[in-house]
Formats: sequence, structure tokens, C-alpha cells
Amino acid sequence: MIYSYYDLVRDMKFFSSCGLEADSIGTTICGRKLYYVAFKSHRPTIKPPIIITAGIHSREHITSHFVVKLIKHFLEMGKTFSQKVYFFPMLNPDGIMLIKDGLNSVPKKLQPFIKSIVPNEDFSLFKANANCVDLNVNFDAKWGEGKSNLTHPHSENFIGEKPFSENETAALRNFTLQKKPSMTFSYHAKGQELYWEFGQVGKRRKEDKKLAKKINRHLNYKLIHDTKTSAGGYKDWCIERLNIPSFTIELVNDKHQHPLTDYKVVEEEFIRHIKMLEEILSE
Repeated sequence: MIYSYYDLVRDMKFFSSCGLEADSIGTTICGRKLYYVAFKSHRPTIKPPIIITAGIHSREHITSHFVVKLIKHFLEMGKTFSQKVYFFPMLNPDGIMLIKDGLNSVPKKLQPFIKSIVPNEDFSLFKANANCVDLNVNFDAKWGEGKSNLTHPHSENFIGEKPFSENETAALRNFTLQKKPSMTFSYHAKGQELYWEFGQVGKRRKEDKKLAKKINRHLNYKLIHDTKTSAGGYKDWCIERLNIPSFTIELVNDKHQHPLTDYKVVEEEFIRHIKMLEEILSE
């Protein structure tokens, strides 16, 4: 089972019919839309929004399904929050469709290039987009300095020709700068880990660490305090560029192996995330 772009298109129509703000911030190289769903604030005062993303790594399509399930839960419960909340369920639809439908999911002009990167056409562990760029190392936050970064096209870890070289990362950058969020969450899989640190110092580091511990009271994940070996992620960029708390949340117990096609492995975590988000988004 793979939650696909077609599933998301169907769900976006449903969310829109229910009165939610359901729109996109741009398109991929294959012409697929980068959708978001927004919940309004119940407070009249202007407060910066929160951005929640998923599906930036194609093999982690379980996160797209998970975030859509969160949206449906909050919709069913009639939730509003203390600030506007933007959910991005699938930031890498081209990569996810490569996993689902293979080379036939991309334009013919891209097929020889992608086949040269994945000659056996087994995309089950593919993380990148249709340009074979790993989107979560394409942000301008110590770009190219990550321990596993690659400087050539690959199924994972390729940083791209320059920061924000990809439609997906450029669109998310522009949207984030426009909305000026107070906090962001990025859903990944796997490991049941919570990342919060990217070079903060002094009072800001203490405050972000305190908030991470508060979030983790519900999740009970491994709290990661040192991320010196990573760079170029959305969380990293938000911390460095916007000076806001930003978190990467790794779903799924590490005993489960990629490819994660049985979505039941994350069911036991759902209530934890509902409680965590309800607390954070109601303050």
C-alpha cells in the first residue's frame, strides 16, 4: 500500500468541500501540485502560524498518509487552533509516484536520466525527487556540509546544483518567508526520534530545548541534542534563517525496515501525536 499523489488529489477535493483552505504553493518538474491544507485560528489576534510538512523523502510516504490522517481527525473533531496551521502532506509527489508507478510516472524526457541513476528501476528505497535531488539537503543551511552529502545525482543525499535549485524547496522557502511561522514540524520516518538542534546558543538554545522536552512528553521519542553531521534540511534552515524553533519528527520504531509499506506500523503512535499537537496548537 502506498498513499499516492492521486490519493492526495482526491483528499484535497474532500477537504475543500468541507470548508478547509486547500490550495497549492507551486508545481514540481512533472507538473504535480504541492498541496497544503490550512486550519484557521479561533483567536482574533494576529499570531504567526505553524507549518507542518511530510513526504519530502519519497520512500517515507508513510508520513504523507499519517499527516492526512491527522488532518481528517482534526476536521472530524471540528478543531480550530490558537494560530493558523498549514499542513503540507506531500512535498515530493514525483518521488512518491516513482515508487508507486516507476518510470512511467515521469515525462519521457526524464526517463533516461532517472534510469541512469537507478538502472534496475527498483525505486522502493528512493528518497529523491524527479531530478534525483534529495530535497531535505537542498536548503541553504550549511548547504553541502552534511556528513553524507553527495555532489552528483543519486537516489539520496544529492544536494543539488545550488541551494533551492528545486521547485519544491524554492516554493516552500518562499511560502515560509511569506507566512513567517512561529514554529515548524517536519515528519520523517524512521527511528522514533525528535530533532530540535541546529547551532542555537545561549537563551535561545535553552528555550528550544525546553520546548523539545515539552513536545516529547507526549511522544516519548529519543531526543537528539547534537546534529552537527547534518545540514541543508528544512528544520535546519528554519532555525538558522528564521530564528524559530523547528523540529524533525521521525515516526516508526526502528525495528521496522524500509521500504515501509505496511502503514499499520505507525498506528500506535497516532494518539500521541494528536495529544502533542492539540497541546502545542492550543496555547
